[in-house]
Amino acid sequence: MDYLLADPVLVPQSERGLLAEHVYDLPNFLSYSAPEALPLPGPLPAIANGYVTFGSFNRALKLQDPVLRCWAEILRAIPGAHLLLKLNQQSVNPAQRRRIETIFRDEGVALDRIELIGPTSRPDHFAAYQRVDIALDPFPHGGGMTTLDALWMGVPVITQSGKTISSRLAASSLTTLDLSDFIAADLAAYVRLATAKASNPTALADLRMNLRERVANSVIGDSKRYARAVEAAYREMWTRWCASQ
Repeated sequence: MDYLLADPVLVPQSERGLLAEHVYDLPNFLSYSAPEALPLPGPLPAIANGYVTFGSFNRALKLQDPVLRCWAEILRAIPGAHLLLKLNQQSVNPAQRRRIETIFRDEGVALDRIELIGPTSRPDHFAAYQRVDIALDPFPHGGGMTTLDALWMGVPVITQSGKTISSRLAASSLTTLDLSDFIAADLAAYVRLATAKASNPTALADLRMNLRERVANSVIGDSKRYARAVEAAYREMWTRWCASQ
């Protein structure tokens, strides 16, 4: 028998009958630790800027046209809001930039509200989150470690929870951290949620102050507990196999 290690949010009970694998529930699907010193989240950028900055540091391959058009709808709904896109080495090329800029221009969003930056050192990568108020999760393939990076830097992530594992990564982490109010059921709700969260900078500032501590003190931040859970699952798998021989 094949096995799948996951947490209940990634594979809900209603979907388990469709899988060929036997599902083993873990306290979370990833653990997170930052052994090196990383920049502090810093104050909410919107307070100094006077406008909200959304951001995505996911691979550009995840930023398909429907994703960008959805984000353009959010920017149209919030006059003055900006979007910061950080692209990786494979994505920061003229053709990719032209594609992104063309979509926002066609959607009626001025390009001076969109900023594209390329690869940086790891410390500078995290420091760039100090410029972001709210992260936007792409779909249908969302961010796993990218989501946790944002949360560690005090930046909440808005996501749409789909039906596949790759579309539920951010939702899993947000649920674990008691941030399910950042999870949308569909694209219309995703746009409304982004607009609503952006309209409350006080709540965003309060959350930013304690979000890193919340991650560190959660099961996500407890790497030893995660390792023990994986070891226990492997041990049970082995015991089951032995009993079947």
